[in-house]
Amino acid sequence: MPRATTAQSPRTRVKRTPDKARYDAAAFHATLDACPVVHVGYVMEGAPFVTPTLAWREGDRIYWHGS
Repeated sequence: MPRATTAQSPRTRVKRTPDKARYDAAAFHATLDACPVVHVGYVMEGAPFVTPTLAWREGDRIYWHGS
């Protein structure tokens, strides 16, 4: 399984108020641990969808609730 990277690219870099952006794993882990409700976005048959769900992490792995 590929590991997530903290490398920035033009596509992942925050453009609006970039001075507030954090790219380190510790900041991401703290945010996810404090706010378990996440929104997972995806495209199905050309239409975008966003589903609110619960997520948690175990070490460096992230899981989200699904059925």
